[in-house]
Amino acid sequence: MPTAYSYIRFSSEKQKTGDSESRQLLKAQAYAVKHGLTLDTHSYRDLGVPAFKGQNFASGKLGTFVAAVAVFIGTPVMMALSKLLFAKLGM
Repeated sequence: MPTAYSYIRFSSEKQKTGDSESRQLLKAQAYAVKHGLTLDTHSYRDLGVPAFKGQNFASGKLGTFVAAVAVFIGTPVMMALSKLLFAKLGM
């Protein structure tokens, strides 16, 4: 069975007391079940890391997640996606 990896993020420290993390994990688990995937126990998490101006990409786990995905789908595709992301962020 193929493996799925999740990326969980919320912006503020205040959200740690809510259900943002558990809600996103439940959605990832439901997606994996629906599509016949095994959800890896290691997820990439940016808990309390804002996405404003790409902080989660530059210094959070999103950049690590994207790099890991690049190994599987190939560098040219990831370079194209990175250009789109940076263009959207104005970087």
